Amino acid sequence: MLGPQQRTGRILEIGEHCLIGRGLPSATDYVCTSLNSLPPDLPDGLNRLEPLAALRALRRSAYGLIVAHAPAFAATRASMLRFAVRKPRERGLPLFLRANLAWLIPAHIPVVMLDLEDAPIVYSSNLPLLDRALLYFKRELPADRARAFLQTKAPALPDFAMRTSELLAARIGKLRPISSGLSDGVMAAAPRQPAQKTVDVFFAGRVAGSSSLRQSGARELIGLTNRGVTVDFVTERLDLADFLRRAAAARLVWSPEGYAHECFRHYEAAAAWSVPVINTPGIERLRPLLHGIHAIYYGVESGGLTRAIVSALRRPERLLVMGRSARRHALRYHSHAALAEYILGETEVTLGGLARPNP
Repeated sequence: MLGPQQRTGRILEIGEHCLIGRGLPSATDYVCTSLNSLPPDLPDGLNRLEPLAALRALRRSAYGLIVAHAPAFAATRASMLRFAVRKPRERGLPLFLRANLAWLIPAHIPVVMLDLEDAPIVYSSNLPLLDRALLYFKRELPADRARAFLQTKAPALPDFAMRTSELLAARIGKLRPISSGLSDGVMAAAPRQPAQKTVDVFFAGRVAGSSSLRQSGARELIGLTNRGVTVDFVTERLDLADFLRRAAAARLVWSPEGYAHECFRHYEAAAAWSVPVINTPGIERLRPLLHGIHAIYYGVESGGLTRAIVSALRRPERLLVMGRSARRHALRYHSHAALAEYILGETEVTLGGLARPNP
């Protein structure tokens, strides 16, 4: 099997997050454009570049593939440049690089975009780079892909004229789902063997100030204690080791959406040999945890969470089997290495399709 550099050439990853660099550190140069801090726990073998060095490398066409992360906020190119001018030393070059990628990357170098943000839309400021890119991998990809292109003015939903346009069809055709993934740190910290189950349901996360379904679901979860269900319920943030230990001791881990549906908790619970309980999604997912095999899904209507948990707990032996299946699935398909392989595979297929002559 060909290695990543033999398949695409060396990869340059640019953005506030780092995914390809975590999955393929020896084949990737990474430029962080965050204005605050580096992503945590970057691998030792990853080559980090400053923005100026990346600009020089782009001029030399030193890369076979550019992986660009969609910025975490909506901003026009002009406003980003004005902001950079006000703080040139600290923020000038990262913002310049991020705002001008569509024009700075040589035309012959393929580009893919990664959007790991919570928003289920593609900001208009990202459209020039989307139009330049081969593919756009989006974590919160609406089931109706056209809804990713909501407008800020009426009609907000893409109407018939938009949906039948060649431009929107081309943009929709570039969209692909991607998961939030499972970090090497979680995989290393998760228990190697199943732990003894001492709790029926575990939840740790923010409720106040998060999604409304968390607030209604929390009331149901607490109400289950009156039915003899043992619940470990925590609203403060736990460190990773404590979270994984408590998740491993639970038959079920409640994993409702917060600001977005696709979240780390789904896969962290699975890595701890537990079964995540997830509200029914409205997004398109990558190799998802499946209902009744790896996870339990429930409707958000009143009583939906209660019914799902009570039904699942009737067969605790089945939950042990599901927990093992969930862990295998998460480690196989949602590690950073697996996600990097998926991105490169989709890119190769797309490049092959472009190179194939018309009959």
